[in-house]
Amino acid sequence: MVRKVLLVALATAAFSLPLNAQQYIGCPDTNPASSATNNTYPMGLGTEWRYQYMLPASCFPKSPFIITDMAFAQHGNFKSAHPGTYGTFQVRMALTTATSLTTNFAANLGFSPITVMNRSTFKWAWVPDKWVDFGLDSKFPHDGSSNLVIEIRYTGGNSASIPKRAESPAGGYRRYTNGAGAFNAATATGGGTTSLPKTRFTIEVISIV
Repeated sequence: MVRKVLLVALATAAFSLPLNAQQYIGCPDTNPASSATNNTYPMGLGTEWRYQYMLPASCFPKSPFIITDMAFAQHGNFKSAHPGTYGTFQVRMALTTATSLTTNFAANLGFSPITVMNRSTFKWAWVPDKWVDFGLDSKFPHDGSSNLVIEIRYTGGNSASIPKRAESPAGGYRRYTNGAGAFNAATATGGGTTSLPKTRFTIEVISIV
């Protein structure tokens, strides 16, 4: 109950308190070309996905802040630009104190996930070793102390295989399923602790005065 009240307060703050200039943060850094590993998941190798990954609190500032956007980067060893097109495309975020993700998608999102992006169609132009922002529709308040769960799910994907920069932060986790019916699937069929999408966040820090 305390966590729910805190999240509501932060959500209110996102629209009512003064915010500092935007900043970029990443885990472990904001360099789109620094990771040696790559992973196509979740954008590519399938027309329908439900994919969740958890980034530990150690990736983030230790005081409350607002996420206003996020970005992935295509791995530079794959030089062609790949436009990705999708049907329904949704991104949700949630805070958690859990240290891993279960195979139960709903349980991983907890009591109050926020839909930060919801499109009936979506097109993404990937560029090697450059951050490509999602263009989130809504902000997400982070308390500065919890782990962050991000869910990406879509239908109608027809993108080519798009190897993205990947990282394996300590405390990170991922769960996923793909194929027909994956968008509304209840249970993950795969997962692990390595090769999470390297993510850059655009944030604003809340100024409490």
